[in-house]
Amino acid sequence: MKAIRSHSVAEMTTDANARGTFPRVPAGTYHLYGRFYRVQKPFRGGGMVWNLRVVVKPGQNTLILTVNNAAYK
Repeated sequence: MKAIRSHSVAEMTTDANARGTFPRVPAGTYHLYGRFYRVQKPFRGGGMVWNLRVVVKPGQNTLILTVNNAAYK
């Protein structure tokens, strides 16, 4: 995580409903890294990781992380 953070332009944590908002990020092409760990039974220990190329355009942008676009499940 130290290596990833040293190259990050923004970071956020989701709320209890798995929703979050990044602060203003300049338009451009980025790689979004995300991780989710299940911490409640019966799924404890599992999780997913995302590593997506994202093109941020001026204005509001929306991205939904799903099982289908996860790099590791």
